[in-house]
Amino acid sequence: MFSLDFILAQLYPYKKLEDLQKILDDDFRDPMLYPEYDTWTWKEVKQEDLSALEVQIRLIKTLFSTQYLYDGTVQLIMDSFEKWSKSGTIVFEGVTPDDQLFLERYYCFLGWLHFAHITYARKLYLLESRFLPLAIVWDIPVYSNTQDYFAQYIYVDGLREDSTVFADAMGRNETPLGLPEKGAKTIGEWMVIFDEFEGSSIPTRVDEFMNDKMEIQRLNEDEKKILYKIITLYWGLRGGFIYREIENEVPGSYTEKAKKENKSVDDYYLEALYEATREQFKQWLTTCGEAAYWMYLTKKDQNFIKKLIYILLEKANLDDDDEAQMLIEFFMVLEEFGLTGLEDVIYFDESKGGFAWDEDRLVGLQPIIGGSEPDTKSGDKKPPKELFAG
Repeated sequence: MFSLDFILAQLYPYKKLEDLQKILDDDFRDPMLYPEYDTWTWKEVKQEDLSALEVQIRLIKTLFSTQYLYDGTVQLIMDSFEKWSKSGTIVFEGVTPDDQLFLERYYCFLGWLHFAHITYARKLYLLESRFLPLAIVWDIPVYSNTQDYFAQYIYVDGLREDSTVFADAMGRNETPLGLPEKGAKTIGEWMVIFDEFEGSSIPTRVDEFMNDKMEIQRLNEDEKKILYKIITLYWGLRGGFIYREIENEVPGSYTEKAKKENKSVDDYYLEALYEATREQFKQWLTTCGEAAYWMYLTKKDQNFIKKLIYILLEKANLDDDDEAQMLIEFFMVLEEFGLTGLEDVIYFDESKGGFAWDEDRLVGLQPIIGGSEPDTKSGDKKPPKELFAG
């Protein structure tokens, strides 16, 4: 856990120590002065308020308190930062350089501290953007915070799948590391060099890479430390060590009984959705765009998706216009990923005056029981840009 004085020093690097101490004494001693945000009070904040000292102090108090108990305020704040910045990049117009620095650092701290709980797309953004090396520079423990995500689950197939997706995200990171005149490379390029390196043993591979590669010797000491932590995280993800090191794993979405059955992680996912309560299913619907993104990244075959559709047929209430609209958007995304036959699978029935399933189209989408079909080949398609938003 980070102390308040450490958080202040990281978020206000341009302030003198005596100024930071004055803020700490004047604004943080009284819990009733500048209270932390909750899901209701944050909704009252507008973009133009971000430069106000009162707002920043309340944000800091919120960051500090959510270290001990995560709640939905974190998601709302990150949503707002992305919405208010240029194309979700956390670069703000109309703010001073000092305020930009504060807001950028705040987003980075909030995201990495709650890596286990933020949305899947947001996790990938942190791993494939400048916020990975920045977090390391600002002494945020990226390895252990990433590991906290894996500690929630116990099924090896799912753990392996997610660790591969996260490593691939790091491989897409185009943030440069090093000076241009000394042959700077992007983080993704460093990952390629590491992949091609053959160490003498698995445990010593990272250390040998750091000591043996001539390109690394051109980096200064700070850059070497950053690269070492990045490579360590990458190797932990690529090799699966990040979840194999976890002891006493906490069961996540699935029961202990299910673990003993001869089923795949995909079977458990579908079973959990089928057995979901009405409230749980509606919660899934609100994040079905993220589910489509996950299916794209992990290249789920068409048979998996067809089974999912038949579960939706059983669970969805098309008399609820909001539910119907979310499902229509979900199917549109799946079509973009290469699954054909979903055109108008839900349509507006004028005689009924509401939405309905097209049963003729559903016949063509019947899954193969006990088998699977070839991939949708969605891995070769670029996902819709809106799915990259948190």
